[in-house]
This record gives sequence, C-alpha cells and structure tokens, in this order.
Amino acid sequence: MYRRHGGYQWKCLFLAHGSELRMYHNERYHYAEVDRDVLMYQGRPVSPRQFVLAVMGEARNAWRELWVRRPSDARWKMASVLRRELESGQAPPESPVGAMREVAAAMAQTLTTAQTIVKRVQDFAEPKFERRGRGLRRKDDVLADDYQQD
Repeated sequence: MYRRHGGYQWKCLFLAHGSELRMYHNERYHYAEVDRDVLMYQGRPVSPRQFVLAVMGEARNAWRELWVRRPSDARWKMASVLRRELESGQAPPESPVGAMREVAAAMAQTLTTAQTIVKRVQDFAEPKFERRGRGLRRKDDVLADDYQQD
C-alpha cells in the first residue's frame, strides 16, 4: 500500500517521502531517494551508510558525506548540519526575514562587544594621574645651577 506521508528515520533525522540524498564522488553526483519508508539507490533499499559504501567503496562518515533535500527544502543541506540543528534544539528560521533578524541581532551584539573592547584599550592607553606634581619629580630636583663643574 502506498503511504503518502511515509518516510525514512535516520537516527534523529526524519526524511519524508520524496526526500533526496546526494554525494559527490569521482567528479559526479550520486543520488538516493526516499520512497515511502525506504531509502533507494539504483533500485536497491540501502541505509545512508550503505549508500556511501556503494558509491565510494570505502567506509566514510555518512553524516559528513551526504547532502539532503527534503520536499519542503528549497536547497540542499549537509546532513551533519541538519543533525546539529536537531540536537541543539535550534530550529531553522521560518523565512529569510527571520534569518535576517537573527543576523542583525548577532551583529548588534558583536558591535557592542567591539565598542567595549575599544573603550578599555583607550582607557588603558590614556596616561594615568601623576601623584607627584611638577617640581616634585627627581629630574626637576637636580638642576644644572646647583653644582659646579671642574
């Protein structure tokens, strides 16, 4: 039976029906697709690790090698980035406007930090108050008039 809302569960990452995985090897892209609840590569059901092994012939970290595009995604994303977002609880921004707000907030915080650093450097470079006033310093105590030369 065909389930429209099926998908493949890859550890913490759910790949909905129609999701694609790709990897680049030997100067070309290789693709696998989620069909219902199975990940398919060249007509065979595989796991992400088996997909990497079939393409590269050697064991590699599938999280680092694979790129994912889910039906709701406009762009490809590295699997490791998707996993990190899920594990940190950080949801991706809902829209480009939301992403720009996050960037603006981060830039404002960075600017505040930079201004604080500049202020501290200026305070450090500024001459400190001299307790001994003019005439009380040693170089002012010894005058050429006070001694005779032989």
